[in-house]
Amino acid sequence: MAASGATQRLRAAGLLRDLGTATAVLAGVAFALLLAGLWIEDWGTEGIWRSFGCASVLAIAGSHACVVLGARRRTDSDAVGLLVKCSLVLAAIDTFGGLLPITGIVDEVGEAGAKFFGVTLVLLLLTTLLQPLMRRLQPSTGAAESPRRDGLELLADEVATIANRIEDLARGPALRTPEIRREAERLRKLARSFQA
Repeated sequence: MAASGATQRLRAAGLLRDLGTATAVLAGVAFALLLAGLWIEDWGTEGIWRSFGCASVLAIAGSHACVVLGARRRTDSDAVGLLVKCSLVLAAIDTFGGLLPITGIVDEVGEAGAKFFGVTLVLLLLTTLLQPLMRRLQPSTGAAESPRRDGLELLADEVATIANRIEDLARGPALRTPEIRREAERLRKLARSFQA
């Protein structure tokens, strides 16, 4: 059961890394579009500026998701978990609301729509800012031991995964010495990362 929890955490870390990469790419695209808009004659075309706006809004939403998801802890209370979910949902709503006029799908946002997205923006800020405060206020139950235990579970899971790959390589019909050496080196690196 501990290994499956560690596997889930590894998958979540991989997804977070992918989200971070996508966010960085979007930020790069937004910067390139900004440069194109500034340097093309007559301040670029409407399409460039709309694309820049969309890429910028999506990059901001991605960075918000990275910050919120990256700050999660195994020891988070249910209330903090609820704040994380609410924050992500509100960010998605605000992102969608920001993209509508930028893309030109909606020409004009009415007063009711502006109030709605204003309220969701305030709630987004509130749910995002309350998370670290709630983490500090929640009682610490074995908080000193949990990072070390998490690390040991991750280590055990990674060692088991590498050992399985080495067994698969050894069963193969061809001699795969370089691949086996690579896996052994990964094990050594992993062990060194846990040494004091």
